[in-house]
Amino acid sequence: MVMPIPTWLEYVVIGVTGLGFATFLILLGFLMNWAWEKFFKYLGRNETPNHNKDLDEPM
Repeated sequence: MVMPIPTWLEYVVIGVTGLGFATFLILLGFLMNWAWEKFFKYLGRNETPNHNKDLDEPM
């Protein structure tokens, strides 16, 4: 005979899954913010004055 899963165990599993998913989303938000900052800094690297990294000859 198969033992039924107790209701409190189902609630514990659902709660742990929900907390883990919420933590994952929060950490993903912080990581995306950090990645976008690096990306926009990379995009704007040629717009700063006296910073001609990609040009061989000085202007």
